[in-house]
Amino acid sequence: MAEEELPAGTPAQLPEIVDPHNVPVTFVDWFITAGEYEGVFNVAFGTIDHALKRPEDPLARVIVASRLRLSREFAIRMHKMLGDMLGINPQGGKSGEGPPSPPANRIH
Repeated sequence: MAEEELPAGTPAQLPEIVDPHNVPVTFVDWFITAGEYEGVFNVAFGTIDHALKRPEDPLARVIVASRLRLSREFAIRMHKMLGDMLGINPQGGKSGEGPPSPPANRIH
């Protein structure tokens, strides 16, 4: 839905924000999958947990922590907001970068 321009001096009317189900805050540090179909973006996020490493596996395990579905329009707004928060140009960045390799298991 496109945002409408309000005449100058008109106070913005915003919907009330409520959290009746006390949605939990989730920490993520890994992109698991991402895709788009018919203007809807789907992203699965994870978090790496070195405690769940299997003895025979040299790498830590990544646990699915959150899934996000958003419209193309909202994805563009989120991209701009994150770029503004980080102080970078949202259109910039290095092309050809792939996902990072899983970190080695180390006990800190």
